[in-house]
Amino acid sequence: MSSERLLQQLGPLSKLIVNEVIIQLKQDGFVLSNGVKPESTGASAQPDEDTLMNLTRAAELLDHSYFWLSRNYKRLGLQPSRIGGKLLFQKEDVFALVKRHKVKAPGRPRVQRLPGF
Repeated sequence: MSSERLLQQLGPLSKLIVNEVIIQLKQDGFVLSNGVKPESTGASAQPDEDTLMNLTRAAELLDHSYFWLSRNYKRLGLQPSRIGGKLLFQKEDVFALVKRHKVKAPGRPRVQRLPGF
């Protein structure tokens, strides 16, 4: 019975610790948000931290090098913001680029023939 009481007492504390760790990892850029916001614990997070990514993170997402993306972002149609000499890309723009370049069915469409005709 004492272990159950201890778990009840530590439950809110452990949830608070997990939320603090997640917030710190997001601020350091190690965790991408999946849309679920942790409970507010007093730490102020920037409102648009999940919508912008730097050149390194965008290159990793596209599975290319930093150098390649820095030379080809204009040709790809990406329009970054330049703040303090750093290029910041909208996450939605990078995902839209991937969607635009998605491989579709090769060749021309074939006529569907019904059996017996």
